[in-house]
Amino acid sequence: MLATIETFQRNDTAEADAARQRLAAGLARPLLVHVHIPKCAGTSFNNLLRISFGAGHLDAYLPVPDAVFSNDEFAQRVAAAPQIQSIASHSIRRFPRILGDYVPLYVCFLRDPLYWYLSNLTYVLKNCAELSADHRSILPPDLGSLSVRDLAQWLMDRTEQEGRVRTYYDRMTLVEYLVTSTYDDCVLSDPSAPPPPAVRETSLFSLSQHLLNSFFFVGVVEKMPEGLAILRRKLNAYGLCLAPGELPVLNTSHERRGDLSWLTEADPLGRRILGCLERDRCLYAHALACFDRERHRDEEQQLGTSQNASGV
Repeated sequence: MLATIETFQRNDTAEADAARQRLAAGLARPLLVHVHIPKCAGTSFNNLLRISFGAGHLDAYLPVPDAVFSNDEFAQRVAAAPQIQSIASHSIRRFPRILGDYVPLYVCFLRDPLYWYLSNLTYVLKNCAELSADHRSILPPDLGSLSVRDLAQWLMDRTEQEGRVRTYYDRMTLVEYLVTSTYDDCVLSDPSAPPPPAVRETSLFSLSQHLLNSFFFVGVVEKMPEGLAILRRKLNAYGLCLAPGELPVLNTSHERRGDLSWLTEADPLGRRILGCLERDRCLYAHALACFDRERHRDEEQQLGTSQNASGV
């Protein structure tokens, strides 16, 4: 299985390089693709995309968090919007390097894993009355009366039940969210027996690092103003102009957190949750490293531009 993952990564890198060459040669058009990880300032970023591109922006959201576009479905949605400049969705979790006449520029934002996990819980607690019936069906029937701890306990216990179809809330980690669909596609392409859990874990994390490395831009919510400034400059080179200004703070639910003193290694439930987020903390550290490299490149380019302008 690991060999299959490595082959995918090599092929994907080659396809991404070829796509960039097509873009540089004027043989394809750029498309800003917001890989919207829930509860990572995506609602606020989408608001900026609508302001920036107007009718050229497409929101492609489905009513349940488990829905994922196939490559064909993704391409069809893009093809149906001839003036498209940007697209955003929770369902973009496969990452083709060419979409018809477009080269997708994948953009995503990550967040401190613990606060991301909590925000997923507080969001459904706050908005339970507005959730779709399909979304509501994968959550506890008495959702509106639960605390954050109660909901976390219900989800953790349910995740450990055997013989049940897994849902978004059973795989609620950043690593699983980003790469499960790509991993499953690799498994289906491998005629060998399904890999043991340890191999699956290693493969998922390797894929998650690879995908972040391949994206056009990886930001972190905790450094959003600085990240947006860098992203604006990167997009300008492709004729995609983000409107000026800071992001508004939208779609928050932190007021529903309540007492979080149980989120420690000393508490049995807290320990289980922190253990589940260990890979995410490693991926978040990788995202921070990606961001720091991007910032360094941006600073060098800004310095070079300033020197050229002054004739140095």
